[in-house]
Amino acid sequence: MRSFKENEQLERIMNGVASGIGANNSDVLDTRGFDSVTIIALIGTVAVTGTVTMKIQQGAESDASDMADLTGTSVVLTDTDDNKMLAVELYRPRERYVRAVVTTVTAAGVIDGVVAVLRDPHQIPVTQGSDVAAFELHAAPAEGTA
Repeated sequence: MRSFKENEQLERIMNGVASGIGANNSDVLDTRGFDSVTIIALIGTVAVTGTVTMKIQQGAESDASDMADLTGTSVVLTDTDDNKMLAVELYRPRERYVRAVVTTVTAAGVIDGVVAVLRDPHQIPVTQGSDVAAFELHAAPAEGTA
């Protein structure tokens, strides 16, 4: 059985941001030990005429001093896309560190948070990030009290 818990690592890389306009950088994510990462922004309400974009940056330094945009990684949603997600997957990024930049433009938008799923680990099982409070695996569970 190939389980998510043992083969993918979850990381919360940005907390929620109340409604506003501007660019918001996620935490820097270390991709060492993984070939792939999917970054997912959870977006709440977007005001009329507003847009929310997410782009991905990478760099060799953990302090983000050399972060640079990755070509083609910008994804967009508009005011008709309330309570949806933006997602970008990177396969074998050229630099070790990546981050998301989530920007609200023209009118305010709510960012509920940003999570990353590190995939294709070099070693299994993986250890979940410190942001994961609980993660259980159940194979063919019986019905009854949870």
